[in-house]
Amino acid sequence: MGTQGETLGAYNFQETSNIENVKVTQLDLVDVLSTSTNVTSTANVLPSFNSLTLWNGATQLGNAANYVGTTTVAGQTAFLYQFQFGNMSPFVIPRNTALQVTLKGNVNAYTAGNVTDGSVHTFEVATSSYAGTSTSTVIALGNTSNVSANVVINGANSNPQTVLQNILGFSYTQQGASTGRSKSANDELTTMTFTPSNSGSAVLNTVVVTFSGSAVGTSTATNAVLALVQGSGFGTQYTPATTTACSPGGTCTATFTFTSANGQINGSPVTYAFVLNETGNGTVAATGQNYVSLYATIAASNSIQYTDGTSGSTVSGVGLPSSLLYPIQIFGAQFAQGS
Repeated sequence: MGTQGETLGAYNFQETSNIENVKVTQLDLVDVLSTSTNVTSTANVLPSFNSLTLWNGATQLGNAANYVGTTTVAGQTAFLYQFQFGNMSPFVIPRNTALQVTLKGNVNAYTAGNVTDGSVHTFEVATSSYAGTSTSTVIALGNTSNVSANVVINGANSNPQTVLQNILGFSYTQQGASTGRSKSANDELTTMTFTPSNSGSAVLNTVVVTFSGSAVGTSTATNAVLALVQGSGFGTQYTPATTTACSPGGTCTATFTFTSANGQINGSPVTYAFVLNETGNGTVAATGQNYVSLYATIAASNSIQYTDGTSGSTVSGVGLPSSLLYPIQIFGAQFAQGS
């Protein structure tokens, strides 16, 4: 929440008459609300967005939309907010050409009180099926003649957007050598840093790390530790709450869980060191001239889950953005021969 210039949708407007450029003098958009785990009635959802604008690339098209009010879908229970781009700022579609238009807007700040945490919004070009809107919700005229013109719209619906108090950013930095690495009882493999957006607050719920490689031993997952980095040393250390069985050279997981108190991330980044005891059955020995390798990954977006705030209505079990490329390899190394 409180972010500006968020991309909310993208639409293609096609001029098909091949006579002249056309100007769109009225465009109605509706914010279609959907229920979710946290929002069971769309009638309780607040507007949540402001300053809707249209863009073609880096160029803004006209002025911001006017907020019209609430409306409903004929024959449905969904609740909507209606916006209109007016004839004071038309945008022009070149003759016989498609114009790609991106919808952007600002998310209301949580402190403003006019936003609903966990609400789901889909911005669509309005049609006559929406009560309270005109039959023609896109009005276009010839740019010179002012004669009524037709415009074909492709992709009139955008993807659903979920509003959250805070988005938790994730980054990592592998530590030590990636080849010829020596084993130890307290080998710091990598650091993982969690950063709340807009200097807000969040609560880390779970972190699931997946091990793989020829160095995986029967105790690899149980020997792992997440240690809070404090200054030049470690603070609280967490052992896995659950693990899956490891077999030599196989794949297994270690799951770390946090309470609402010890998982809090307030205003600034929090870093954990991922430490492994590689002695004994922690890893498989590299015999003779062979070497063994070990990898640690964040397998999917829900491998890291958090609560998006610490006050008011909050959403738990939020995962990392699905747009990231998974699995995320946070560690990978070959251990020295004979180790």
